[in-house]
Amino acid sequence: MDREGGDVRLSFGNKKVMKEFLAPNAAERVSHLTKIYKILKDKGVPNVDTLDNSEGNHVFLSPTGWDVWPNSGSEAFEAMVCMLNALKVCYDISVLFIV
Repeated sequence: MDREGGDVRLSFGNKKVMKEFLAPNAAERVSHLTKIYKILKDKGVPNVDTLDNSEGNHVFLSPTGWDVWPNSGSEAFEAMVCMLNALKVCYDISVLFIV
């Protein structure tokens, strides 16, 4: 699956996602993403993907959660709480503002 603009390609496996950067600044983008995921891990941000590995212009991610739609309002609410918890920690450590 190519991202709009054609600078990123996503490939989905059973339990992993490969993100391939195709732009000329691919190495810089992989390095930046690796730094962000390290901060997320070091700070214990809940409910986020895990960066398993990076090679060249590729990163390999392990998604968190289930690939299903909520069956009820309470499940949707629980999913929103998980996302908000992650955003709160990210905001607290200013990871949302890393350029």
